[in-house]
Amino acid sequence: MRVHDFIVRRLAEKTLLGITGAVFLLALTTTGVFAAEPEKTLTVVYHDYGNNAVIRQWFERAYESFGRKDEFKLNIRPVTSSESDYTILVARSLQSPDTAPDLFCEDTFLLPADVEAGYLADLIGQQGITTGFPGTPYLLFALADNGFEEAAYETLLSEKCPSWLYEVKAGGTTFWERWDALREDGTCNTGEDVDMVSFNHFAPGAVGDFLFRRIAGMESLAGGYGKFVVAPKLGGDLSFALAEQETPYGRIKVHWTREEERFSISLKVPVGTTCTLKLPDGDTKELGSGSYFFSCSM
Repeated sequence: MRVHDFIVRRLAEKTLLGITGAVFLLALTTTGVFAAEPEKTLTVVYHDYGNNAVIRQWFERAYESFGRKDEFKLNIRPVTSSESDYTILVARSLQSPDTAPDLFCEDTFLLPADVEAGYLADLIGQQGITTGFPGTPYLLFALADNGFEEAAYETLLSEKCPSWLYEVKAGGTTFWERWDALREDGTCNTGEDVDMVSFNHFAPGAVGDFLFRRIAGMESLAGGYGKFVVAPKLGGDLSFALAEQETPYGRIKVHWTREEERFSISLKVPVGTTCTLKLPDGDTKELGSGSYFFSCSM
């Protein structure tokens, strides 16, 4: 028996939490009726983000407002958070007050994005990358856009398994389904249940979005790149980046280099488009079509 009550509706309608299951709340369900114990239990299962006391306080307050305490017992329990949990929560900005239920009132159980990103960086430092389809596309964005640029670059450039460059060093010419599809001892990881593995898979390949939008810094602001921004995010020991993007207006070209404390960038803006260029020193330039070269200190 499902509980169609205020709590479930509000979480479903306002936050998408408890319905998607992959982001913050796993479920809001009843466990059913037991022969020896007729009371039904409203079970709240949530991910442990290090702020359990606040979370429990919120759910207990919601339970007090539930109006059916005589029918349902409240059972609140946390589960350990994964890298994908932190990644999706941070990258999709679900901590925005605009998406929070009205019951949150003056406080909230969601932590600032930079704190969540810090937990994510710690997890990766302990165990390497463990994200799959839901988390990998947003993993490096969640770090780099919330004050952990170096952690993002360390993750990207790591050659230890699991990592992108481990696959390259192992001879991969495409990205794999599993981070360790080819183990360090040369054996194939076909899994415990399905006995198969793909050596050409989308999830790790989603890193290409980060390469374009943060390393090259190229990001569309309007359909067809009619307006776009170029804002390279520097980090690691990368000394240059070169990227091109075909658009309905022509080809965008970005080529930047850094040498010691000097950053230089060459940029081609197609006819009929406009570009906002953001340099590492904080300077911003609004550009029309043409070819440009700029340099600044870092």
